[in-house]
Amino acid sequence: ELGMLLVRVTTALLIVHHGLDKLENSAAFSNGIIAVYFPFLPGPPLFWTYLSAAFEIVGSFCIAVGVFARPAAALLAATMVNAIAFHLMKFGRQSFPFNPAKGGAYTFEPSLAFFSVTVYIALKGAGRFAVSPYPKLAFLKRLEWSWTELGMLLVRVTTALLIVHHGLDKLENSAAFSNGIIAVYFPFLPGPPLFWTYLSAAFEIVGSFCIAVGVFARPAAALLAATMVNAIAFHLMKFGRQSFPFNPAKGGAYTFEPSLAFFSVTVYIALKGAGRFAVSPYPKLAFLKRLEWSWTELGMLLV
Repeated sequence: ELGMLLVRVTTALLIVHHGLDKLENSAAFSNGIIAVYFPFLPGPPLFWTYLSAAFEIVGSFCIAVGVFARPAAALLAATMVNAIAFHLMKFGRQSFPFNPAKGGAYTFEPSLAFFSVTVYIALKGAGRFAVSPYPKLAFLKRLEWSWTELGMLLVRVTTALLIVHHGLDKLENSAAFSNGIIAVYFPFLPGPPLFWTYLSAAFEIVGSFCIAVGVFARPAAALLAATMVNAIAFHLMKFGRQSFPFNPAKGGAYTFEPSLAFFSVTVYIALKGAGRFAVSPYPKLAFLKRLEWSWTELGMLLV
């Protein structure tokens, strides 16, 4: 439940500024995106700009605090579909799921990550730590247990597909990553920078496979979460906070947006497990089973 709270709040904090961006630059968004890439929509483009902004701002609040979380998440997922469509129309597939020609992240990477998470929230609900923690309608209660596992599968596979190319990028540009990032921003790490480049690449490639198919998903997700911490630290050291959680000065996404989104998801997978649709769907060790249900055992371990 704490993992779900982390996912909800992190996702909300990473989405809300996109809505603020649309309000601050409504004319540019309406004329440069809606009118150009979605001319079939009825009514003035400005209406759709404000509607998208409302979904992203109000929807982010709803999933963060856990009120009307299911419908809010569903509307956010629909908004992300449009965002993904825009990026695909403007920038193409960008070699997905392999490394883009220019390296770095796909332009649609945050949108696709948010799509999988919001679909999952729409299916599962907000969880225990929410203003309205449980669905009141019987069919929604049934959805929580039947379709939720498919939602987890979507989250796992999508996250894996969006992480794996970062590992491939490190293999293809190992010298640049070692000398330009590890040596400059993490000089305290022991050993040659190339070792840490290959280690990060291994975590991202092998770890992505593990969480996608559901084998050793918990430890793989934990290692991926640790890798994302380093990625977030790099972006903060190089680019700063970028007005987080408000709209960046230049608009668009934060440079650390994918990393922070992946961090919350991989922490959640590490805590919850891979779910039913996995090669190893349930933990075999008793202490792992207890971790899934109780933080008390972690507290006792710490004591």
